[in-house]
Amino acid sequence: MKKSVFLFMLLTSITMACGTDKAEKTELSQDQQYTCPMDPDVIGKKGEKCTKCGMELTELVKEEK
Repeated sequence: MKKSVFLFMLLTSITMACGTDKAEKTELSQDQQYTCPMDPDVIGKKGEKCTKCGMELTELVKEEK
């Protein structure tokens, strides 16, 4: 009985942890995207910092075609 309760709690915790990653990776429209001047592959929201170098993200410059 104790093993099944432990297993249930473990699986529930893993499931919940995996679900939060998906919620954080929501798609941003282009007018909401900010990027790092040093690491342009890092994209985030206004006020966030770069995960690689710690610089504040700046507005994404849209390329005109």
